[in-house]
Amino acid sequence: MVSLGAEVPRIASADILTQVNRFRNAAGIHSLSVNQRLARAAQARADDMARRNYFSHTSPDGRTPWDFIEDTGYQYSNVGENLATGQRTAAEVQRSWERSSGHRANQLNRKFTETGIGVAPFRTGVVVVQIFASPMR
Repeated sequence: MVSLGAEVPRIASADILTQVNRFRNAAGIHSLSVNQRLARAAQARADDMARRNYFSHTSPDGRTPWDFIEDTGYQYSNVGENLATGQRTAAEVQRSWERSSGHRANQLNRKFTETGIGVAPFRTGVVVVQIFASPMR
């Protein structure tokens, strides 16, 4: 957890969405819309990482992002996840994701149409989880 007296960054999921959609739009790709089931899955992931003190795409008991998504009943045809920690603003999160080929690929994937974003206090300030998906049609 965050140490007492440390200033916790305030990164809002809406600000992450704005940053990501601005990046997608600049590349000629449609904006993502928020899906409440994906938002619940992303928040559950962020809360789980904060509560159990890990930073990974797989939890200590082997749960993956897909498990958290399936817990909400969301059915997808394509899905991806970006994680971030240590940044102080949504703009810093976005810059770090743009510099990473895997994170960048998720953000620029034209198949993804929906997203959910979770943010939780963490030992490095906050942890951010963004889930990208295309619903099953």
